[in-house]
Amino acid sequence: MSGLLSTFQSLLQQAYWRGVPFLVDASETTKGRKLAVHEYPFRDGGWMEDMGRKQREFRMTGHLVGDFAPVMQLLLDTAIELPGPGLLIHPTLGAMKVALISASTVSRADKMRVISIEFVFREQGESLFPSIITKTLSSVIGTVSDALLKFGSEIAIGLAVVVVASGLIARLAGTGVTQSFATASNTAATDPAALVGMATGLPPPDDSTSYGRYANGSAYTALPPGTTVASLQGQMAVQRVAVAAAAAAASAAAAAFSATTAQTLVNAIAGLIEALRAMMSNPADQIRVLLGLATFTDTKTYGATGLSANAGIVAATIAATCRRCALTSLALASAAYQPSSFQDAVAVRDQIAAALDVEITAAGDAGDDQSYIALKNVRAAVIQDLTTRAAALPLVMTITLPSNMPSLVVAYRLYRDASRSDEIAAETNVIHPAFLPTTMQVLAS
Repeated sequence: MSGLLSTFQSLLQQAYWRGVPFLVDASETTKGRKLAVHEYPFRDGGWMEDMGRKQREFRMTGHLVGDFAPVMQLLLDTAIELPGPGLLIHPTLGAMKVALISASTVSRADKMRVISIEFVFREQGESLFPSIITKTLSSVIGTVSDALLKFGSEIAIGLAVVVVASGLIARLAGTGVTQSFATASNTAATDPAALVGMATGLPPPDDSTSYGRYANGSAYTALPPGTTVASLQGQMAVQRVAVAAAAAAASAAAAAFSATTAQTLVNAIAGLIEALRAMMSNPADQIRVLLGLATFTDTKTYGATGLSANAGIVAATIAATCRRCALTSLALASAAYQPSSFQDAVAVRDQIAAALDVEITAAGDAGDDQSYIALKNVRAAVIQDLTTRAAALPLVMTITLPSNMPSLVVAYRLYRDASRSDEIAAETNVIHPAFLPTTMQVLAS
């Protein structure tokens, strides 16, 4: 069964919806022109008026393959049900901005460990693959996928001999480190600020504004109309179960580690972190939490001589893999983050680059050449992406008011647009929007 599954998987191509990967074996694109038919009484035929190109429609069959298919389905379900258009990385046409029309999940009895999804996407505006900004976004996703493969290849080579030589004690060390990282991830899943941050996307009772200003100026995902605190609590409960299931899968993969299952372990660790990231609708919370996991260290001591020395090698390598997977997920979070200003983009860019620099240096010192190169590529893609997006954003300026004024008044005076009052309240993080401070920072345009 495993051989048939591997053969089936090798025939598929990779695609992404909102950063969540899936495999594709067939896709269909519908094209054409918008034609208005003008017909006249008592006259044969008619006149076809060309109204421009039709929106292209993309139909494809996606597959989630392997033991972690149910966990990946939870991540994909979250991406499917988010409002608004999103970024689709088509396996042959590249990156494009599309709206998801429908997604139907099919589980077939004759294909165990394979979940199939029938997607229907429709073009939203212009295709984004000629855009520089979209190229940088897809570059981040591409370097992350490549990095995860490099991590798996490297630990397969580096630890196979050690695990065979030391046997159970080395497996126990690897399992212990993975369980410690899983515990840290489960703790991060209960982060109070991240849980509160999810509520920033709740639709307001009167549909007139949003609670986004309570996100302290950071980007957040607006939740669909009708979402309530009670339904949000239910969603969080489901997502916590997904994190716990992913943690158990990572521990099981560590216990069964061998040269042939190294990539399975890396994918399981990455799946755990992505399940954690999917819990948080606010990319700023994702970045903050993942920065903490990117410095993970295991405090247990495995000795320094004999077989226990090999256990120490396994523990250090698995801990490094956990940090590196956290950094790749951090890169994906940075691609989802929508900076509010030039300074905001630069600050996030420098923060993530510094975290990557630490692990790049550690990989170089350890002689992990593949990880070193992969992390450098991720760092370059993140810097290019945020730098490119920063160039299109306004600067922050400092203004002084003669007295405390409401944000509505200041928004109209600055921008001739009172609807930007929430933006000003979020930028200044003021206690009450009716009483802004006399000196504050706002967007220059």
